[in-house]
Amino acid sequence: MCGARKKLDEKLEAAGVGPEFHGGAQTVFGELVANAFDHGLKGLDEGVVTVRIELNDAFFSVDVEDPGPGFDAAGTLAKVKRESVSRQRRRGIMQVAGIADLTYTPKGNRVKAVLYRKAEGTGVFRHRRDGIEFIEIRGKGDLALAEEFRRFVETYEVQRPARVCLMVRTEWVSSMFVAAIAELNALLAEHGSVLGVWVEHQGCYRIMEQLGITAFVGVYTSLSEAQLNLRYADIADEAYEQTLGAAGTAEPPGGGEETDTPGTARRRKRTKKRRRGFLAWLFGRR
Repeated sequence: MCGARKKLDEKLEAAGVGPEFHGGAQTVFGELVANAFDHGLKGLDEGVVTVRIELNDAFFSVDVEDPGPGFDAAGTLAKVKRESVSRQRRRGIMQVAGIADLTYTPKGNRVKAVLYRKAEGTGVFRHRRDGIEFIEIRGKGDLALAEEFRRFVETYEVQRPARVCLMVRTEWVSSMFVAAIAELNALLAEHGSVLGVWVEHQGCYRIMEQLGITAFVGVYTSLSEAQLNLRYADIADEAYEQTLGAAGTAEPPGGGEETDTPGTARRRKRTKKRRRGFLAWLFGRR
């Protein structure tokens, strides 16, 4: 256990996380692994506890599985939420549930906890991981950031059908954000792709509900749930990808400025038409 904690310390330090996140990750890891050994191996002559961890720019997750008979996890978590913090029993689970997104399997002998990292910096960022393309929006959600995201969507190129997760890490969004998300969703659908939206702040999620974005795209408050749904979502088949490639979706050669080919011009017209149509629908429903 000490060796595993030391390795986790090294990973966290290499990732440059702050002291609050560092302490939270160690707490989540320590409590869940200790519970697996204390309860999952209880009464067994031998057994293996499997621990999987993931640390990236968005979150830290730990997945712990033991060979024990399990327990009523749903009932226990419900009790934990009602109990006083001064209660000695189940204090570890109470602490983990208070700082991380906690999910048990129905049997109760496997648990996954996800601790989200706070957004740093402002802007729109892209990266790819585990077969999913992530588009991350960080900042205050002001008009400048909304305009940056709108421009990002307007120039976004779909090279092949993909699973895309939009990470909204702002405390609020304007109708301009919602219109741009609608454009991105429509563009991806045209190319056989699928979009899922993860929202970090509950207040921002409620705004999205009020503005109607949840009516046509999957919006989640759990990043692990968003990724799970995307991984099982259907995207265009290989034949579609070949057709898409034949249509000329490659980037302009030489890395120079993109010229308005007939295909690009048509796409820009469709983008403007989608924006006008969505804004008409959005403001007409108020």
